[in-house]
Amino acid sequence: AQLGSPKAVPDLLKLLADPEFVVRLEVIRCLPQFASDRVVGALQERLPEETNPEIQQAIITALEQIAQANAEESPPTESAGEANGVT
Repeated sequence: AQLGSPKAVPDLLKLLADPEFVVRLEVIRCLPQFASDRVVGALQERLPEETNPEIQQAIITALEQIAQANAEESPPTESAGEANGVT
């Protein structure tokens, strides 16, 4: 699967457990572009298992980037009062 393709996600997620620090770091840095529940779950699962502080921080940053991207994509919702014409 091509790296930029969502089809690459399963292979990338497997690399989260790679013994090489740089492999894990680069995978984590590229995962936010695939902002899916599967990616978020894998990162959240990996965080407590990871012993390297730099990798831990990269996971937190990736999760924050995904959350921000998801927030930007979601349209603002009306409150119940606004929906009923009450402001």
